[in-house]
Amino acid sequence: LDPERFEPSSGVSLPAFSDLLAIALNQRNELKAVQAGQQALNAGKRATLAERYPTIYLGLSASGAVTPNRPNQDNPFITNSTNYASARFGIGVSQNLNLQSLYLKGEKLAIQQEQLFETEQLLRQQIQLDVVQRLQEAETALATLQSLNRALVKTKEWVRHEQLNMDYGFGDVKTLVDALKKELELEFSVMRANHAWSMARIRLNYALGIPLSTPY
Repeated sequence: LDPERFEPSSGVSLPAFSDLLAIALNQRNELKAVQAGQQALNAGKRATLAERYPTIYLGLSASGAVTPNRPNQDNPFITNSTNYASARFGIGVSQNLNLQSLYLKGEKLAIQQEQLFETEQLLRQQIQLDVVQRLQEAETALATLQSLNRALVKTKEWVRHEQLNMDYGFGDVKTLVDALKKELELEFSVMRANHAWSMARIRLNYALGIPLSTPY
């Protein structure tokens, strides 16, 4: 990524820390991974708890057959496989009796949940410190750039004034040379400050977990 893609201007300002922190907590992939792990553990814990309760099974089946050329027998003791109707209904209960194993499994999941919770809190603190540091760097770089830009504008006005004096015949060559030298020095300083500001923004965006060239 070319840091010179950023176009600084006197009206540029950085968002508030609280807004940037909210972006980072929502976008950082490390935090998303921990939260996904927490959701998976919650699902596993619910499944383990469900295994502790009995499961009831209900079943219903029906079958029948009709053949037109074979009437039903009047005698119920005489079966006719080509004309019949039947239905079955059943109910069953299943209970996992290994309750100790389920208890230990639930305890293990609870410990993993606690570990992930602690990891999440540490990540949040680290992200907050990261955003604070990168925001301070960006604010310093932006203030330096804006200060140099203002100085360059004034120096250009000075150079123009000395050039007009020379055109009118009462200027001083040494003063004009000093003004031009100062202008060149400031232009170089502005280029360096612009690069530093762009890199500071790249590092800040990286800390936020957003595309590096995202403008504010």
